[in-house]
Amino acid sequence: MLILPVGAPGSGKSHLADSLVKLGYIDAEAVVATDQYRRVMTGNRRNNSLDDDVYLVCLTIARSRLRMKLNVYFDATNLDIERIKGLISTAGQYGEETVTVFLDADLETCLKRNRGRPFPVVEERIIKAVERYDLLDRSVYPGTQLVPDSLIVWLNAQNA
Repeated sequence: MLILPVGAPGSGKSHLADSLVKLGYIDAEAVVATDQYRRVMTGNRRNNSLDDDVYLVCLTIARSRLRMKLNVYFDATNLDIERIKGLISTAGQYGEETVTVFLDADLETCLKRNRGRPFPVVEERIIKAVERYDLLDRSVYPGTQLVPDSLIVWLNAQNA
């Protein structure tokens, strides 16, 4: 199974991953986190200079796990609809289902959570991500026109 959380930094994507691991729904190895590989590849999880390379490494790991019939929780903002469609298509190629989880959190909530992080994201990136998230055409998702073959879950992440 492919789990695709969608949301701005601070919306609760990594928290959801941690919770799913702690509850035993997925193994820790299932979490493919761009922040983790950004740190491995650049020495700093907030260094975005190699974002495309980081994404490709994470995509390769996700594809390999899906091919081996292993769960994947793709921990990234996942705001690029073409990338989302590509990941879902990859899961489908290997006969795996996808659950897309949209985490609704407003800008104030994301910024507040970010300030409590040991490695905060630059606030300008959060503002842009929330704007991109808010521009997603939510009416399209239930009809699965943009995200085919995916179960859609909407979470209110304000108080989660």
